[in-house]
Amino acid sequence: MMTNETVFNLSAISRGKKIVLIVFIIWLVQAVPKWSAAIMADDETSSDIISFFITPRAELEQHQEKQREPALKASSMTASQKELNPAFVAESES
Repeated sequence: MMTNETVFNLSAISRGKKIVLIVFIIWLVQAVPKWSAAIMADDETSSDIISFFITPRAELEQHQEKQREPALKASSMTASQKELNPAFVAESES
């Protein structure tokens, strides 16, 4: 999968930088499985990491319900109720 350009770029790197790159790659290949195992073994940490990337369905539904509530309340209110309701007035002004 390496193109001629990639091979040329790697051959242009100095010997010291190649050694550092190889050591880093070896370290990374060894470290990633260890980190994965350690994170998955600790339930609290793994759930925090997973919830950072994936929003739990219950939280997502609660958030959607909170967004719908003002619209539902406003549609069921009469004009005089809307004028007397400070929450509706604050929402309509912003």
